[in-house]
Amino acid sequence: MNSFEIAEKGTMSEDYDWRLELKVGDLLDVCDTTNVWYTSTVLQRKIR
Repeated sequence: MNSFEIAEKGTMSEDYDWRLELKVGDLLDVCDTTNVWYTSTVLQRKIR
């Protein structure tokens, strides 16, 4: 939580728009907090 790469809670990064286009079934690479990468599939979307 002390990294300068992590935005403050409740804020959005400048390149946030692509995330809004994700849909169920999309494939993506995801990095966890220990820098391990996983191939992932979107299973559900939460609409705010």
